[in-house]
Amino acid sequence: MRKLFLPLFLCLLFGGSSQAQDYVVQVAAFDTKVSLDYFKGLNGIYHVEDHNNIHKYYIGGFRDSLAANNKASDAKALGYKAYVIDLEAIRRMCANTCGAPILDAPPKIKSIFFDFDKSFLRSESKYQLDQLFGILKNNPQYSVELSAHTDSKGSLTYNEALSQRRANAAKTYLLGKGISADRIKVSTFGENAPIAKNELAGGKDTEEGRQFNRRVELIIHNRNGAVEPVVEEISVPPSLKQE
Repeated sequence: MRKLFLPLFLCLLFGGSSQAQDYVVQVAAFDTKVSLDYFKGLNGIYHVEDHNNIHKYYIGGFRDSLAANNKASDAKALGYKAYVIDLEAIRRMCANTCGAPILDAPPKIKSIFFDFDKSFLRSESKYQLDQLFGILKNNPQYSVELSAHTDSKGSLTYNEALSQRRANAAKTYLLGKGISADRIKVSTFGENAPIAKNELAGGKDTEEGRQFNRRVELIIHNRNGAVEPVVEEISVPPSLKQE
């Protein structure tokens, strides 16, 4: 029964056909959840809880087996029981056995947001940039574009400078983690490209809409310049979407 059940679980977990990555590395599994800070020396760790409430920790994803095996070797050298999971093989198995998947891996990262008139990184923003760092480190052919924005309060000149400071904050964080400057592109828009309304009908201010606009979007490109679908699209409520 175990030999039949394990493939089914893997199908449910990794069976998606739309995921660009073909390999992940499992580094640990525990009965209880641990903080990601537990994994000293490793970057880009993410957590999945399986059907038996086992907490599993992965690094991913990778486009080729060599990169994945190199990462597994690095993790083993640090004392982790790491091994490579071939997602493409699991997808082929799922196509023949268990039908449509219900969960893809690795999970998508998110763009980052800022307080009013500020350019410091929130703790959640640092977490997302840590996930971005893991992806860039694991895929040296990738680069990132930091697209920086503000809401409409303040002058055009001031907001252009503010969006530059926000982009620089994210760039400096990545540089500090070891990503080279030639893999980081900065685009600044000030208040000129809102994704949400700064004001509602009648001129009423909307803080929720302005918060969506105070952002740095993370856009990951592959070696050919195409966008990799590993960043979650920002979901703006219909009532606040900029027309």
